Amino acid sequence: RNFQLSFVPGISTQGKLSSQISNNFSVNIVGGYTGGVKVMEVGGVFNINKKNVQYFQAAGVFNLVGGTVKGFQMAGVHNTVLSNTSGFQSAGVSNYVKGKFNGLQMAGVYNHVTDSVKGWQMAGVGNFSKGKIKGWQLAGVFNFSNKEIRGGQMAGVINYTKKLKGVQIGLINIADTSDGYS
Repeated sequence: RNFQLSFVPGISTQGKLSSQISNNFSVNIVGGYTGGVKVMEVGGVFNINKKNVQYFQAAGVFNLVGGTVKGFQMAGVHNTVLSNTSGFQSAGVSNYVKGKFNGLQMAGVYNHVTDSVKGWQMAGVGNFSKGKIKGWQLAGVFNFSNKEIRGGQMAGVINYTKKLKGVQIGLINIADTSDGYS
């Protein structure tokens, strides 16, 4: 559908069917639960989407997406995406992506990606990637890459990767194999 408006899940223009319907535009006064969003969604407190979100999503506290996110996602506290994300993801405290991440991920405290990263992770405390990273991790305390960095890590205290192809800058730099500079 083109548009949906909700106060809280279940009290919306689509009633109890809201989780089954994808919308172009979604406005949630407190919060909403939709099937997905194709253009833009804003929520005063939270947004929950069963499937995919495209282009723009913003919430005062948190966003939870069951599918992929393409575009700009912003939350005052936390973002969770249960599949891949490409674009820009920003949160006051933390971001979690259960798939691949492409783009720029920024958090006041912590970023976590369970697969690969192409682009940048920037956090006040730490960054984690279970897969390969092609780009940079920048953090106030620590960076962790479970596989390989092709780019760099910069942290105030510790950087870790299994295979380094680039540069590590920090008080403690650990790489199982290095084809770069620490």
